[in-house]
Amino acid sequence: MPPVGHEHSRRLLAIGLTASALTACVMQPRKPSMTSRTRLSDYKGEHYASVPSFGLGRATYDDLDQALLEGRLMLVGDVHDDMLLHERIHALVERSAQLAKRARARLRVFVEFIGLEDEARVAAWLRSDDELETLRAALRRRWPESWLEGARGIHAAFYRRLLGSARQLDFDLRALEPVPRLALDERDLVMATVLQRARQEAKKTIDLVIVGHAHLLGRDHLVDALGDEGARAVVILPDIEEAPAHGAPLSKLDEGLYRWTRAALPTRR
Repeated sequence: MPPVGHEHSRRLLAIGLTASALTACVMQPRKPSMTSRTRLSDYKGEHYASVPSFGLGRATYDDLDQALLEGRLMLVGDVHDDMLLHERIHALVERSAQLAKRARARLRVFVEFIGLEDEARVAAWLRSDDELETLRAALRRRWPESWLEGARGIHAAFYRRLLGSARQLDFDLRALEPVPRLALDERDLVMATVLQRARQEAKKTIDLVIVGHAHLLGRDHLVDALGDEGARAVVILPDIEEAPAHGAPLSKLDEGLYRWTRAALPTRR
């Protein structure tokens, strides 16, 4: 991993995310190579180059349920301004909350729109009766570019809706990384380490990760940085392809790798 600048080092230390704190009691994810990514387009290109050209067939929501019940991490690719995709992701979160309830497990949804610095504040808000504006104001004061307020390329209503659903359906929202963001080359290792540490907690959980899709595939991207945990993970890419005649909601690209089709949204069970 490239050296972290002094300012970033101070931020990591302040929120308890020094390398020693992050990796104590967990397997350290494999460190990325020193290849420099100077442009976001290069980073996205690495992801797209890793997407298989041909699929293996179709899959159902029951297949996803089974993977979650087996304890596999589910990584759902996000496009931050895609409202159609957000309907699918939100419906999947709701379905997973019901699955967790039946399994007597705790649903945890790991997200980018809150930072590690604000995780405790969000958890306290979820337990309270405070209005959403109370939380939004607190997050704005610390991070004026909060995704809850909307910005170019951000569908803020989706992220606000997730907060309401977490309160209504009683699931946890967990942060993936500090915000404002670290340098691009640093983010995947930090997110992987946060997830590794969380997965070591002695709890019966169902874990979903909603993360920008370009983080998913490619050398040193998130799935790769997760090591064995990433190899077992279920990954859903955001690309929505035309549904086949039998209406399967998911196209299977490889073992554990899917993309959406235009079939019906998932429903609660």
